Amino acid sequence: MKFRLCVMLAILVSITCGLAPGGDWTHWRGPAYNGASNETNLPDDWSTTKNVTWSTDLPGPSSATPVVSGKHIFLSSTANDLKELRAVCIEADTGKVLWSKSLGTGRKAMRNNMATPSPVTDGKTVYFLYGTGDIAALDFQGKVVWSRKLEKEYGRFAVKFGYSSSPLLYEGKLFVSLLREPARVRKEAPGETRTESYLIALDPASGKEIWKQIRHTPAKEEAFDTYGSPLPCETGGSKGVIVAGGDLITCSDAAGGKELWRYDYGKDARETRWRLIPSVTVAGGVVVLPWPRGSDGLFAITPPKTGGKPAVAWTIKGSAPDVCTSLYYKGLLYVLDGKRKATLSCVDPKSGNVHWKQKLTGKPIWRASPTGADNKIYCMNMAGEVSILAAGTDLKVISDGKINMGASGCMSTIAPANGSLLIRTPKKLYCIRK
Repeated sequence: MKFRLCVMLAILVSITCGLAPGGDWTHWRGPAYNGASNETNLPDDWSTTKNVTWSTDLPGPSSATPVVSGKHIFLSSTANDLKELRAVCIEADTGKVLWSKSLGTGRKAMRNNMATPSPVTDGKTVYFLYGTGDIAALDFQGKVVWSRKLEKEYGRFAVKFGYSSSPLLYEGKLFVSLLREPARVRKEAPGETRTESYLIALDPASGKEIWKQIRHTPAKEEAFDTYGSPLPCETGGSKGVIVAGGDLITCSDAAGGKELWRYDYGKDARETRWRLIPSVTVAGGVVVLPWPRGSDGLFAITPPKTGGKPAVAWTIKGSAPDVCTSLYYKGLLYVLDGKRKATLSCVDPKSGNVHWKQKLTGKPIWRASPTGADNKIYCMNMAGEVSILAAGTDLKVISDGKINMGASGCMSTIAPANGSLLIRTPKKLYCIRK
């Protein structure tokens, strides 16, 4: 009898575990750094009340994307009318705020705030970086493991519309990219002499610098300004970290910081206003980037083998993202141009061939990047209107603009994790589940 009971319990546990959805969202572009998740059984119809498991009030606006590890959701946030910078931890099952820590003092930024960088986690510790250069590591109980004020050592984090680059955990290091215009640094902090652009590797356990690489660039004026994030890329047998901006795509060795290769996309015209907002997308052997300001389409380069140089794989002329980072999901590239009459395109990353283009409903512009999960592509505009299209080479619109989160100023990317979609508006975090 006891044996039969044990067998029944074992079967019940295996069924329950089999049904339980898994998967964390540990970086703002997900576990594979490309905007994609292996989550399934996700909803394609909801409202601010329908299919809402819970919603939680937030202390202030931010466009940072939530990250998830197990039962913990972490968010960067402002508070007290943007004057305070906070780290927030929310219980994934209930939406209960487990802790909320003040980690810095905010300052003004045009059309932005200092809590724009998304946190990152390794499953034990969560790391928060702010546009003021404040950076901190916290354990899952909210205890500060270490904190630093990077501006004291590296100079003012001066970027015209506010520093927005999210940190990267990779190969046992915490990477921070700081690309900025020297003249703007000196304007915001008269007398400041530390104006170089850097890629910095920190020890995640202590916050101490492992290496610092000065990133020399031929850019001029605002073309220095970069809002995208460092991302990993294996190239020529080496594990590298890619940074785009300042007229360049560069890849540095994760272990020691040596620059492995660079591609000068601005060599034919040193435009002074070529600030770059999107991050690169590593997609099936190529590195994809839109031209700055979405001005002239997008292009892909093939990373070189050891000792070689990168080569252009293909280019696409026409409308391209000014803000949104492209999605790589199940072998295909999805490009959201983000204009007022936005177009989502499905592209073959190997050839650059466009399988389909679809105009999305809604006049407001798009700032959140597209997310891929459950064979669907999720996009949300600044008015909180969500469009969902089927992933794949055959165009199929599942829902276009019918879902409305009832809020303006939505810029955070939709994050799928543990059978749910996490949707952030300026005032609330929603957990959407079937």
